[in-house]
Amino acid sequence: MPDELPSFSPHDWIALADYTKSEKERRLGKRKDLEKIWTEVDRQIAMTPLPRKKDQEDAPGWYPDLELPLQFGALEAIKADAHRFKFPRGAEWYEVHAEITERYLEQFGTSKRNLLLLGGDDVREKLDQEVASAIVKTIMEHFHRLYDFKQAINLFDAESIKYGTAVCRVRPVRLHQHEHDTRTNGDEITGPAIVPCSIKSVYLDDSM
Repeated sequence: MPDELPSFSPHDWIALADYTKSEKERRLGKRKDLEKIWTEVDRQIAMTPLPRKKDQEDAPGWYPDLELPLQFGALEAIKADAHRFKFPRGAEWYEVHAEITERYLEQFGTSKRNLLLLGGDDVREKLDQEVASAIVKTIMEHFHRLYDFKQAINLFDAESIKYGTAVCRVRPVRLHQHEHDTRTNGDEITGPAIVPCSIKSVYLDDSM
């Protein structure tokens, strides 16, 4: 029997909450300089001009007209270039090399007996490297089509371009079984998906 999970008393939960709050404030305080830079980048990308003050005689009145469009235009151009390099048209953008283990072979032998004929030919009796890699790639592409995979990568790239750091999570999520068109049966399937996150809402561990 596996060991039982420890139970927490109300005092334990209060202590955990206090530690989490204090640790968040400590990490936030250590990156105040980065927060200022990120805020400035967001302002320029949103093309929000700095308010002019009457008593600020040395403020360059021409600067907002030249400053604001640059960051937004650069973000769009660099993000488009990154997308074109990662997902070239008319070419495969990744390769798969499946690891053939004893468990893989056992599962293939079990599933093969339940598979229908593919293209009029029986499923191969033996599993080689080419077939194993093709199966893995087919499964990956199936889950990629269940949500906007490329747009998730684009969001990750945009965060990286703006702030120099990007965060994303790969986690199992419930997805509708359709491929961005009207054909759907309303059922859901659980599968892996990329979930982009903003670095501004993630407080990385700086203890290492």
